[in-house]
Order: sequence, then structure tokens, then C-alpha cells
Amino acid sequence: MAATEFRRKSGLRCTLLLMSGLLAACTTIQPARVAPPSLEDTATIGHSDLDAVQRQFVDEQGRVDYAALKRHPGQLERYFLWMSQESPDSSPQRFPGQDAKLAYWLNAYNAAVLVTVLRNYPVQSVTEIGSYPPLSVVNDRLGFFVFQRVPIGGRELPLRDLRDSIILERYKDPRIHFALSDGSSGGPGLSREAFTGEHLHQQLDRKTRKYFANPANLRFDHPNQTVAVPAILGEHEDDFTGWVRRVSPNTEPTILDYVALYAPPESEAALLRAREEGYSVEFLEKDWSL
Repeated sequence: MAATEFRRKSGLRCTLLLMSGLLAACTTIQPARVAPPSLEDTATIGHSDLDAVQRQFVDEQGRVDYAALKRHPGQLERYFLWMSQESPDSSPQRFPGQDAKLAYWLNAYNAAVLVTVLRNYPVQSVTEIGSYPPLSVVNDRLGFFVFQRVPIGGRELPLRDLRDSIILERYKDPRIHFALSDGSSGGPGLSREAFTGEHLHQQLDRKTRKYFANPANLRFDHPNQTVAVPAILGEHEDDFTGWVRRVSPNTEPTILDYVALYAPPESEAALLRAREEGYSVEFLEKDWSL
């Protein structure tokens, strides 16, 4: 066999092995067998069940008591069953208005993360879930965000597609970034309430203000003229600066201009100084522990 032909066949075998490994790594998180909600309740059941879960198992810092939730998963599983069957795409008549639709998608994403972690618990990090060694060397989050698929309104989607292709693509409000919990200590924590269409904008405002009120998410180093903020602000910088630019068209905003909209009063003087003196912005490395 010629060397070229040998390399071609070897490469093909490697590709087939890799593809079969990827397919094996993909997992669809199936709804548990729980009593389904009644038809009369389907327009609100997601909010009420998920709201009860978040109030009982999430603390003021946004941390989830997975051990307790694992012992009492009933309401979360009931919501997960409901969201697997209905969504604003499959049943638009049940979600009148953009706020109701967005509230559903935010809740669905957060619940999908909860259920996916819960089915694999105990783990130390979401990076352990669905890990596929050849690719985890490149990106150890692929297993969780790409290989784990969740049923949404009759479709099966990876968490990344649910976040990027539906939520972030359709809704351009950057406060959304602080409403989505990715199961990590370094990301936005969960609220102690589910989102609702009726109160969505107040909830998003509170969530964003609480995020920047956390000293870990806004750090000033005046001697070195730097401000440190979480990596999420760098990863989606255009979303934040673009929002400020739409509000104030004749400006060339920076990340700090967006932060100033939601920073707590006690940070106001330091933030004003940083903006006026042109401090550089550093992005903090994210902690992916659970």
C-alpha cells in the first residue's frame, strides 16, 4: 500500500473513531416519570414549580443545595417535564408577549442546568459532566454545554444552542447574561425566584445590580489604575458596549460605562475616578467549581 493511501485510510479511521466517540458522549437528559401538570395549569406551572424550587434550595448568594435537591427533586422534575413538552415556539398562544417568552427561556435554561447537574451529582464541577477526553483537553466545558442535550418544547437542544441561538440571538438585552446560571461558582448565581413575564424587567434589574454589588465582581486597584471584572464581560463585550451606544448614540462606550449603570452607590466614586482617568480593565479568570 502506498504511503499516501495508508495515511488517508489511517486518517479516515481516526475520524470515524472520533465521530463515534462524540456520538457516544452525547446524552439527552430525559424527563423523569412524574405526575404531569393539568392542562389548566400549563401556562403557569413552570413558574410556580420552579419558583418553589429556587426559594427552597437556593440561598441569598445564589448557591444551590444540590444534596437537598437530590433528595426532593419532585417539583423540579415536574417543571422539566412540562418544559420538555411546551415552549413559546411550540405553543406560542400560551406565552403572550415578548416578556412572557423571554421569562420562559430564562427559566428553561436555568432549570436545564439544574437538572443536568442533579442527574450527575455528586460532582465538583460541570466540567466533569459529559467529559470526552480528546476534546476536553481543548475545552473542558464541551461535555456539559454541547454533549448534554435537553428537551425543550418537543425539540432536543444542547445547552449552548439554547443560550446562544435562542436566548441571546433573539433578545438583545445584556442583563440576560446575569440571569443565566451556568452551574459555576464564578458565574451568575441563581435568583431565589423564577422569572415571570409580568415582573421580568424589575427582576433583571435586581439581578444585574446584585451581581455588581458583589465585591468579587468589581475590584479596583487605584495604584495600578486597573479595574477587574468577571470574564463574562469580556466574552460579550460588544453586547454591553452596544447597549450603551444605543442609549447614547454619540458616545464610544467602554465596559465601565455599562457597569456604571448598575454599580452600587458605594462604588460610584471609585468607578467615576476609573472612567475619568482611563483605568485599564482586566478580566478575572472564571472559577468553574460547582
